[in-house]
Amino acid sequence: MLRWIGRLTVGFWIGVAAIAAPVIGYAAYLQATGNIHEVSPDLYRSGTLSPKKLRALIEETGIKTVINLRSGEGSEWLSAERGVLQDLHVDFIGLPLSATQIPSEEELRSLAYVMMEAPRPILVHCKAGADRSGLASAIYRYVVEGLDRDEAEAQLSFRYGHFPWLGSETRAMGLAFERFADDWQRHTERRRREETHPFEQPTSPHEDHDPAIVLASQ
Repeated sequence: MLRWIGRLTVGFWIGVAAIAAPVIGYAAYLQATGNIHEVSPDLYRSGTLSPKKLRALIEETGIKTVINLRSGEGSEWLSAERGVLQDLHVDFIGLPLSATQIPSEEELRSLAYVMMEAPRPILVHCKAGADRSGLASAIYRYVVEGLDRDEAEAQLSFRYGHFPWLGSETRAMGLAFERFADDWQRHTERRRREETHPFEQPTSPHEDHDPAIVLASQ
């Protein structure tokens, strides 16, 4: 009996290893290549790139704006990134977000407006290019390109290294997109009503103002 249980245990772990090996290998491949993807002709996504890779991507695609979703003031990688962008006359925008906590509605709406207004093509990046970049890309596809929710949310998939299962805290990015989509739909409907009935008094004492957006240019 114990021998039989032992064989089952060994077989179980062999099966787990057989499944995990290609998953880990694919994730390693994405990291090694910078996880660079063309979302559309006007939007690219990636992890944090070396100065050489960043310069090559900009020169190849004509990127005009880089949106950094990481914090990192004073870090060497951020100083190097800004140096490349300044040299190539590319706009830089810093909008730090957490990959494991749901950003506020104000943060997500600010990100949406930045991507609507910034010069394109845009490169949006975080550390690995899997989670925060996926959220930003989903918002772009939903707001700017007008895709439906499911199509837009496909940017948060394992194809890009996003892994929200087995208790991963990065599932917050999918929850954030759902919350944003609900908020944006309400916001859009409210705007439409105001344009149709400009003298109608708001039903809430809190006015719905757009966030102030400042584009920091190099």
